[in-house]
Amino acid sequence: MQELSGIRMIWQGGGENVLVVSHGGLLNTVLRELMGVQHGWFAFEDTRFANLRLSRTSQTVLLTGVNLGPHLAE
Repeated sequence: MQELSGIRMIWQGGGENVLVVSHGGLLNTVLRELMGVQHGWFAFEDTRFANLRLSRTSQTVLLTGVNLGPHLAE
């Protein structure tokens, strides 16, 4: 999948902070790939996002939040 190759390029590029903007379907695909989950589903409402910490040293992914929206008024 082309989108996943883009994520691999980001990973290999060495950047510390990266923002990826997309729709929920693609974000689900990326999260499933990174988390190693085949049938999971992560709910994203409009303009919401997920927060991850990726470790190149230990090759791990820590998902710290899904469907976050602190920029939206309650």
